[in-house]
Amino acid sequence: MNKLFSKPLHAAVLVTLLLVGALYWYSGQQQQRYDAQASAYLRGALADISGWQAVALQRQLAAEALAAIDKTQLDALLQRYRPLGTFVDLESLQFGRLAAALSLFSGDTLLSYSGQARFQNGNAHFTATLVLRDGHFKLYNINFGEPELRQQLQQRP
Repeated sequence: MNKLFSKPLHAAVLVTLLLVGALYWYSGQQQQRYDAQASAYLRGALADISGWQAVALQRQLAAEALAAIDKTQLDALLQRYRPLGTFVDLESLQFGRLAAALSLFSGDTLLSYSGQARFQNGNAHFTATLVLRDGHFKLYNINFGEPELRQQLQQRP
């Protein structure tokens, strides 16, 4: 039984705990440093995007995101969410620590948020990863859940 808990195992466990603790601390520091700016950016970006025009979405996307989406995909996305109408506000905005912690290894500052976006005609759950470039945020990734239009919400029992 003593061989099972030998010194190298203790060291490995200690190093792992220290690494996890350091990443948790680092992500908390990132949240404190950027949370207000990132929240304001998300509100502004969603307000811009909610005109549901390709040029507005492209303006908010980081270069990596622009390279990953083609015109057909972009048009399909805009068509799907256009019935939501204009952006109103964010609800239940939550910071995700994983992207911030892993950004320590990427060289870019990445922040992840999820929440409920309220629009004029309904709601949509979203997750967004922001990248900080030259002091400004861009959308590295954004996903919307199934749009819940007010008509659909009223018809639910």
